Amino acid sequence: MSFSNYFLNKYTTFTQYAWGDGIDTAGYVAKTTGKKLSSTPTPYSVGSGPGTGSAGHTLVVLGVQGDKVIIGEAGYCAFMGRVRVDSATAMAAEGWQFVDMSDAMLPNGQVNPPQPAA
Repeated sequence: MSFSNYFLNKYTTFTQYAWGDGIDTAGYVAKTTGKKLSSTPTPYSVGSGPGTGSAGHTLVVLGVQGDKVIIGEAGYCAFMGRVRVDSATAMAAEGWQFVDMSDAMLPNGQVNPPQPAA
């Protein structure tokens, strides 16, 4: 979930740590912000769904074109970060949930400064 938290804290007005496992991230953000979860990915949404273990997985939707979803993600001990394309239809069938953060994006060219370690 570090990739999703990094995205949220660096590029949006959401500056909290989304607690829980990857499968909980979108739900936590939705509950905290008062937003609704959806099975439809939209650009700049954070998604949560199944992973290789019970903790699930989280990702950031970078773009959508038809049924193609462009995803940014990282996997603990598996890969540092990557961009890939998946099917929106397949993701919905697998149980993925998304919270749209497009209205929380910072203005173009602006990023949040690094936060001190707790």
